[in-house]
Amino acid sequence: MEKLIAKVPILFGVHTYQPGDFLPEVNPELTEAWKRAGSCEAMEEPEEKPETVKTLKVRRASAPAGVPVEGTDGELVGKVPERKK
Repeated sequence: MEKLIAKVPILFGVHTYQPGDFLPEVNPELTEAWKRAGSCEAMEEPEEKPETVKTLKVRRASAPAGVPVEGTDGELVGKVPERKK
């Protein structure tokens, strides 16, 4: 699919398209007139490639699972993670 890019300032409706802006292609007669006058150029739109999903390698950031401790009514208490040396 091709897109039209303005080469010169173009007033269309209430909007002024500056050089480098994409032009609307709602009126085929008007787009042909812009092309004949050299006011715009057609540019092929590159096909969109689907984004690749990157997998991340992660390390555990939380403390390991806790162990039941006497006197805590069976609740689990987490262990403090070991420090790296």
